[in-house]
Amino acid sequence: MAKERTINELRQSKDYGYTPPHKQGDSSIVQKEFKKDINEIEDWIADAIYEDIKDQLFETVCKYMNEWDELQVSNYINYDNRDLPTEILDAAYDWHHSVHANIIGKVFANFKHWE
Repeated sequence: MAKERTINELRQSKDYGYTPPHKQGDSSIVQKEFKKDINEIEDWIADAIYEDIKDQLFETVCKYMNEWDELQVSNYINYDNRDLPTEILDAAYDWHHSVHANIIGKVFANFKHWE
């Protein structure tokens, strides 16, 4: 039977409080396996944020465009007039949406310079 040591004797021994490192492949080590790579998670978060920003930006651009009479197509074309050629209505629609797209493009261009 081994002699029981006092706490002072244990503190003076070489292996007091020492835990040897685990060897590679040691089954006593529990390593958590992650389901996704960090880059995949970053990409998912970035895509989700982009979709949120895109939706909010669309609504915000519409809100600010409504404040300007110059950007209201109804000031140039009376949609109640059924005699207007389809080409004119299509051109007005395209013009309004091109202005909207230009504003969004300028906002996203500002994000490139954001630090």
